[in-house]
Formats: sequence, C-alpha cells, structure tokens
Amino acid sequence: MYFISVRYKIYEWSKHATILNVLGAILKAFCWICAFSIIMLLVGISTAVNPNYKQDIQFAIPVVVVVGIILSIMGGLAQKKAEKISAFDFENKVIHDFIFAKKMVKKNPQNKDWYMNKNSEYAEYVLSGKEDLEAADGELSDVKKISIGRRLLGVVLAIIFVFGGFYLLGLFN
Repeated sequence: MYFISVRYKIYEWSKHATILNVLGAILKAFCWICAFSIIMLLVGISTAVNPNYKQDIQFAIPVVVVVGIILSIMGGLAQKKAEKISAFDFENKVIHDFIFAKKMVKKNPQNKDWYMNKNSEYAEYVLSGKEDLEAADGELSDVKKISIGRRLLGVVLAIIFVFGGFYLLGLFN
C-alpha cells in the first residue's frame, strides 16, 4: 500500500540528468519521511509519561520540520537543474548523433524539420531519399527473436523457483 508517490524521470539521452532527477526524488521522499515522523512525534507527546521525553519531542519537532523543508527545497532544485541539463544534453545529442536523431524522429515525426535543422547528417539522409527506402525495411526488423537457449534457461529457472518454493514451504515432507 502506498501512502505517497514521488515522481522522477529517466532520460535515455542523459545519465547526469537522470541521476540528478532521481536524487531530487530521493530528497523529496526523505521530506515525506520527515512529515510522517512529525506525526509520530505528535502522537508520542500525548502518550509520553516521562516529562523529559515530552521536552525532547517538543525540541525534535521543529528540527524535523526544518530538515524536511530543506530536503524538499533541495530536491525541487535538483529536479529543476536536471530538466535544464536534460534539455542541453538532448540538443547536443541530436546535433552530434545521427542514429539518435533518426530514432527520435520515429518517436516524434511532427518535429522532423527541427531534427533536420539541428543535424546536417540527418538532413542529407532525408533529402537523399534513403529514409523512404529504409522505412519499409525497418518495420520488419523491429520484432525481437528470443533464442531457444534463453527460452530453455527461463523454463529451467522457473522450475527451480517453483520446486524450491515448495521445498521451503515444506510441501515435500
């Protein structure tokens, strides 16, 4: 059961932006942990018998609030910085990587002119007519084939896990 969800993005064209975005999400998750800790501390005040414990909790609550706010701000800033890095890396990769530009045009055909303006090699490829020839062949090669060895390995591992689970549950005794 999930009480909260923390959002992050994975950028296939930028490892740095992905790492920064996931780090920001982790910091935001720690902010939520701080918020739930405050709730637990507030519940703890009413059930505390020791007066020193009450004072300690009353001191800890503002500290946890401040830490939570700082973590939330740092996480948000990290995710905004990841967006900027991602945009820069995306444009840089489109300019310098012909295959990446070709792949992105397949995903976003409405932006084909932008990709042609950024990558001269891709523009030459489209204007020469090679794209039209390759488009018909590309649809056939998209199907991935799984080798017989991989299928056998999958079946063997499934059998091992099933019988191993039965053995651990004690069903063979």
